[in-house]
Amino acid sequence: MTSVRPLPPVSPPPLPPGFEESLRDWPDPAAAEALAGVAPGYDTAWWRTALGRGWFPSPDRRSDFGVLVRAAERLGAAAMPTPLLNGFVLGGFALLFAGDARAHREHLAPLVSGERRYATGLTGREGSYAPDGTHLVARPNADGWVLDGAVCFVPHAADADVLLVLARSGDGHTLFAVDTAAVGVSTRLLPTLGRDGQCEIAMNAVRLPAAAVVGAPGEAWPLVQSAVDRTLIVQCADMVGAADGALRHTVEHVKTRHQWGLPLGVLQSVQHRCADMLTDVTACRDAVYAAAALVEAGEPLGTTASVLKALCAPRCRAVSAAAHQLAGGEGIHADVPLHLWYRRIKASEPMLGGPRFHRSVLSDALLGPSTTG
Repeated sequence: MTSVRPLPPVSPPPLPPGFEESLRDWPDPAAAEALAGVAPGYDTAWWRTALGRGWFPSPDRRSDFGVLVRAAERLGAAAMPTPLLNGFVLGGFALLFAGDARAHREHLAPLVSGERRYATGLTGREGSYAPDGTHLVARPNADGWVLDGAVCFVPHAADADVLLVLARSGDGHTLFAVDTAAVGVSTRLLPTLGRDGQCEIAMNAVRLPAAAVVGAPGEAWPLVQSAVDRTLIVQCADMVGAADGALRHTVEHVKTRHQWGLPLGVLQSVQHRCADMLTDVTACRDAVYAAAALVEAGEPLGTTASVLKALCAPRCRAVSAAAHQLAGGEGIHADVPLHLWYRRIKASEPMLGGPRFHRSVLSDALLGPSTTG
């Protein structure tokens, strides 16, 4: 019998100096509401400061991946909107893996420095992250390429300078860097629960030079999937942070909210519910840190990212839902941050594939692709 060696406990890395202090006033429902109503939907001054001070390590610094994960967890707890996940992490890793030295110089460097803002689109209107979920089609011509179709559910795309989009080209997939001002590119804002500026980007006969290709034509799919795997780990860290924020708020509420002359927290049923919430947050956090440790060690991830998303998405959402229920009437108030955490977790659930999709990834890896349809 093959023995299974348990992963050693992983301690969270320290946050960069100044990062924690910059989030002292968050979560702030009023500030979040104000940002959600005006493009781009996040505090651009804070974001420039964060990039300027190197608070988010560059994707090519593998040994600092844990710092990136820890920062995402803290942002989730603060419920602060940023373009970190799509614009920085997914775009950065896609450029790192799919791009060559020229792409790293022309795109990865300005992305990390904040010189230009990026948004990354991988899926079509159906929201599928399978190979056939890409609805953008690229055709070569004498001068380069022509793109037709659409990419959907791209956060903060309306204010991006460059779009990184995945398109089908022949029998493969190609990653393109498209200037948002290019002729034929149009962006439509999609109202979403997460209020994260998701957009549908239509491309009508968009003509691009050959230099717009990131890496080798037709070979982007497995490389972009490696970027998605690492982004999933960061996304799960964000969800864990949001769930932990909801848990901490709930514990304080049941300690101070009185009914029948006693704090709610003395009721055994309430204590059991809080204990269940803590168990879920702890299990998800430990799994996220263990996955981050694999990345830092250079170990193959296999289905790790899919297992992590299938674990964290439903458990973090259950924690946030329990927080609302234990808050009673307070849970519906817009000036209480509970809805910020719930929105954040729920909006993350389908992004980069929902739990059902990732359970199917794991099933196919263990049992082989399903033949029953």
